[in-house]
Amino acid sequence: MTVKVTGSGDVDSNNVSHDITRRKGRIRRTRRHAPVPLLPHLLATAVERDPDATAIVSDSGTFTYRELDTRSSRLARLLIGRGVGPEDRVAILMARSLESVLATWAVVKAGATFVPVDPNYPADRIEYMLSDSGADLVLTLSSHAEAAATDTNIVVVDTPETESVLATLPSTPVMFDERVRTLRVENAAYVIYTSGSTGRPKGVVVTHSGLANFCAEQVERYGMGPGSRTLHFASPSFDASVLELLLAVGASSTMVVAPTSVFGGAEFSDLVVRQGVTHGFVTPAALRRWIRAGWMCSSASWSVGRRARRIWWRGGRRVVGSSTGTDPPRRRSCPLSRIRWYRGSR
Repeated sequence: MTVKVTGSGDVDSNNVSHDITRRKGRIRRTRRHAPVPLLPHLLATAVERDPDATAIVSDSGTFTYRELDTRSSRLARLLIGRGVGPEDRVAILMARSLESVLATWAVVKAGATFVPVDPNYPADRIEYMLSDSGADLVLTLSSHAEAAATDTNIVVVDTPETESVLATLPSTPVMFDERVRTLRVENAAYVIYTSGSTGRPKGVVVTHSGLANFCAEQVERYGMGPGSRTLHFASPSFDASVLELLLAVGASSTMVVAPTSVFGGAEFSDLVVRQGVTHGFVTPAALRRWIRAGWMCSSASWSVGRRARRIWWRGGRRVVGSSTGTDPPRRRSCPLSRIRWYRGSR
């Protein structure tokens, strides 16, 4: 017999093995594999933990998990009503913002593949990404609509017309049987583009299969909890933005959205202190500007092996710079975990 498990996360029946199979007339027991939670399930779980907890904070406003859930469910149903579902690609042409996070949740709930596109990119790069990704639809804001010069269907989510349509749609959680097709673990969750430093940017397709484990690993490794406040600092088109999304939802933490005008230095440091950010991910360049502005932690040490980490300690809190290789690299990305920020000499 085949066991089929479905729910808000849509577990693929192919991932649940037969309890008993027959081979050459003999009964043989086989191992049952645990269902793999898909990205919509991770979002739903974050809401269920504490619907009234603060989900997002930005200069333009604040959403609780309940508000983010209801608003994104309406937008998801608008997408479903347009025939958007699993294996369809939806480009999110928005700068880092409250609205970009909401749009990402909506695309995920519809079961589609989200393709984040930074509207601050050059016009030819935006055009190439929209075309190359095969986006079936573009979600954008009025302030970025001109950048979406494409034949693809465009939904400008903050126009009065769109807002009036959204107001008529149910705000209840999106159920698996509302989607136009069944969402499976092997379906694409998102497409992220490389920097294009060696040529044209290349789209990398990431499925749902490893996201739950990655999310759980981050929560455990960085000691995440409901009281944590994570930083959304990456460009939407940078793969670290997905890390930031999972970092927040994994423990129903609060995501602090950094204004697009903040790049580093004193402005970055002031934002982190003012918003009480406890966890974040920054590039070496941003970290360098932060240190030059007079913000730093104390001592440093390397552990060398296949994974090298440089750790600055201050009062039991840490900054971790991680990379691969046998020697400490010159450039490295730095997840910031449980940081105490303070002024010091340069």
